Amino acid sequence: MGKMTSICLLISLFLTGCSRSEGTVVLGKDTPLVKRHDALTERDIKENQIAILPSGMRLDVEEESYNKDSMVYKVKTADGKEGWIFFDGYMEFTDSHP
Repeated sequence: MGKMTSICLLISLFLTGCSRSEGTVVLGKDTPLVKRHDALTERDIKENQIAILPSGMRLDVEEESYNKDSMVYKVKTADGKEGWIFFDGYMEFTDSHP
């Protein structure tokens, strides 16, 4: 995904009031799943990491939050793991479950 596409996606999220509360996201690269949405530093992320989710994994989006300069999403994996991921521009969102 290009830089311009990422910027447009972020703008559209903010203009819609960040109202996505249900849907799915497909990861475009390996992504850490963390316990806390406020784990902002690399050290916090490592200390709160639940798993590394592989590229291509589909997740249910349960909640989203804007957290000090970043968007974070509460997600659930197919095997029931729950946690938070940080928006990185390599994600593809859909409005409904597959």
